[in-house]
Parts: sequence; C-alpha cells; structure tokens
Amino acid sequence: MSIKGDPQEAARKYGTTNRVLIEARIVHDPYDEFAWVQDWRFAIADVLAYERGVWVPGYESFGPDDSTYAYDMLTDQPGYSDDELLYAYAILTRYREWLRLAGKDY
Repeated sequence: MSIKGDPQEAARKYGTTNRVLIEARIVHDPYDEFAWVQDWRFAIADVLAYERGVWVPGYESFGPDDSTYAYDMLTDQPGYSDDELLYAYAILTRYREWLRLAGKDY
C-alpha cells in the first residue's frame, strides 16, 4: 500500500507522518501486538543492515528474513530514507518495551 496525500491527514488518522510507521499501523494486529511489533522491528533492521549497510544499535541477525509481509513492504516500495527507517525502529523498540512492562511479551 502506498501512502499518498496530505501529511496532516495522515498524522490525524495514523498518529504520525512517518511513512514506515503508517504502513505498520495499517496492518496492526491488536490481538498479538508483540508479534506485530517484533515483525516490523526485525524487518526494518534487516532492510537497514542488509540492504543499506546501516548499523542498527542492539540488533544482531544471521541474515534477512525476506519471507515476511513487513520486509516485502519495505523493499517493494523504495523511497524510505534511512532516517525514516531508524526513527520507526526506535519508536517500535520503545513500544516493544512498553509491551514487556505490561506483561504482554513472550
């Protein structure tokens, strides 16, 4: 899905103007938030590390998992900047920590 249109409308509807976070919010799974947030975090980190050669703090992997929807979304739609991806990663990492503190991780 491509995000187009007014950035203020996107911010009102999705709570952000970051295009990566908007894509993630569109497919948000309210029944398994931990899996959803981890899927997007790993996909973003894989794209940054393996597609772009950008170091991602606290991330270790044996190779990209290119079989996930999130990874496909990030690689099929070029144009996301490294800064957009790093910001989305940081926000999702913070959200994952909130889920852990609430006892919703596994």
